[in-house]
Amino acid sequence: MFVRGTTWCNRQSTHVTPMTTANLNMRLPEFLRLFDLRAPRIMWFLGAGASASAGIPTASELIWDFKRKIYCSEQRIHPARVSDLTNRAVQARIQAYLDEKAHFPQVGTENEYAAFFEATYPSPVDRQTFIQQFLTGRVPSYGHFVLAQLMNVDKARVVWTTNFDKLVEDAAARTFVSTSRLTVADLGEPQKADAVLSREQWPLLVKIHGDFHSERLMNTTLELQTQDEQIRHAFGSACQRYGLAVAGYSGRDSSVMEIIEEAIKSGKGFRDGLFWFKREGSIPFPRVNRLISLARENGIEAYFVDVPTFDELLADIARYVPSIDQAFLASLAPQSVHLVPTPLPGPSSTPPFIRTNAIAVTSVPTTCRLIECDIGNYEDVQQALKTAGIEDKTLAFRTKKGVLAFGRDTDLRIAFSPHNLRNLDYYSISPDRFSHSTSELALIYDALGRALSGRVGVTAMKRHRSWFLIPDVAQKSNPLPTHSVVGIVPGTTVGWREAASIRLDCYSGRVWLLVQPTVILDWKDDEDQKAKDTAKDFVREKLATRRNREYNEMLDGWVELIFGKEENVTIYAFGISDGSDAVFELSRTTAYSGRATS
Repeated sequence: MFVRGTTWCNRQSTHVTPMTTANLNMRLPEFLRLFDLRAPRIMWFLGAGASASAGIPTASELIWDFKRKIYCSEQRIHPARVSDLTNRAVQARIQAYLDEKAHFPQVGTENEYAAFFEATYPSPVDRQTFIQQFLTGRVPSYGHFVLAQLMNVDKARVVWTTNFDKLVEDAAARTFVSTSRLTVADLGEPQKADAVLSREQWPLLVKIHGDFHSERLMNTTLELQTQDEQIRHAFGSACQRYGLAVAGYSGRDSSVMEIIEEAIKSGKGFRDGLFWFKREGSIPFPRVNRLISLARENGIEAYFVDVPTFDELLADIARYVPSIDQAFLASLAPQSVHLVPTPLPGPSSTPPFIRTNAIAVTSVPTTCRLIECDIGNYEDVQQALKTAGIEDKTLAFRTKKGVLAFGRDTDLRIAFSPHNLRNLDYYSISPDRFSHSTSELALIYDALGRALSGRVGVTAMKRHRSWFLIPDVAQKSNPLPTHSVVGIVPGTTVGWREAASIRLDCYSGRVWLLVQPTVILDWKDDEDQKAKDTAKDFVREKLATRRNREYNEMLDGWVELIFGKEENVTIYAFGISDGSDAVFELSRTTAYSGRATS
């Protein structure tokens, strides 16, 4: 966090003090104090980062997705081979190929998003379809509800956005209990923006690049350069009259940046300040740096403000602005999460860091096969696999839409042809469906169990509907801190084994593998009840001695069994290429929690 410099030029200044990086920054508490006074005179400008908490990809994430699509299609390789786009080695591999193509922009250039989007999907209809798949079913994040509250109390009169989603509208509709109060101007009705600004009929939302339902949706270089003149004029005029708070926006679009720069050059724009919020530790585009410096040189109060996330920024505003109805806000977004990214702690015995048993699943299958046929329930599907002799190399679950499956296409056709197989298609799997019990979650859970069973030193077994990991007793070294991993319960013939139950969970938009060290029992169907009770007591006593240190050592052992010496692993349910396989990527470091803050 930087502290604002002690020298800065004001509107009456005749001498401009050279700006340094430090004195281009304002601390968030300073902004909160001035915002409470100036809020009605400060407009908001939202970019893709403002929708990230709602599960919509940012521009940077989409750029790498476009690059991967181009790379895989041109090289004719499966996307699973380069699925971890956060891995620098994967990025370097893809970028090295693209750098050889002279017609692609270099890394970090401002036209990367538009150029790669257009190269991936030249057709405007395809681009619209691509965007729509990310927007359907999304719900507002905590920050959107706070923004709607600010609109409701006349603290956010005008919001401009480059986003295509309807998150602001949806939050406003729930806050106002009506859709009539908020005026929305987009490329379909650009004249609304000028009209509302002239009449001062608040609140106003202006979608600069259009709505994803709009036929005039803009998102490529040529389209951005020909931005609708009425929208441009309205934005430029508003910049002359009001201040501007920019959040979640990188400054990639020349069409937008030119308007802001023009307002600055006149020396009369942004009367109540220009505040550019950026992620802590991030480096803005050079053009944005120049913009803030240019504003200061023209006597405009302009600063960068470091914040963790859009949701955290709006949460701080909600806590500070007295007119926000906290109870009403809580009722609108009781389950909304606004988390602060916390650096991974080093070894320490000092609180507040707590290790959890959650392993990040950095990549999960996004598609499976959808089989349309006439078959009954789950048991009927499993019987069809068994009859075809493919129950060990295929996974399938019944849903209302059809049978969802992983496996070879030839095997699936053999199994379901007797049941009037009509179509074999692809089905899109959304991690949003993993937060509660669904057929998609059950399918992915079983696929992960199958994939883990292929790791050296560990096997996976399914009991009823739950999966357990079992250490391989044949391996020479045992990373679990126990003298043995199998045995017989004293006084009985009941066997016991060290194990770890596994399950999938989805939290804060991420998928996690929860590993719970435990002990399982093996007894015969006709085992007498006394032996069973003795065995259960044995397990309870064994687990009761595992306090924090012992439990931590057990968790270390299971991580070692799963990952070996690798930091990240890619595992396959079946290892096939002629059908639909389930591919997962896991990251070795377990999740940590920090001190909770209010």
